[in-house]
Amino acid sequence: SFANYDYEDAATNRKHYGQDKPPLFDLKKITAPVAIFYSYNDPVSPKD
Repeated sequence: SFANYDYEDAATNRKHYGQDKPPLFDLKKITAPVAIFYSYNDPVSPKD
């Protein structure tokens, strides 16, 4: 899942988002084409 930035502090998250945890993005609202690129040897991308 995708969410807004997590400040890792409930008080700071409340200041920015009005809740303890950052809100999730509603990916259904994205209307622009999106491309995702990865490589089998990409150290940043997890296998799952």
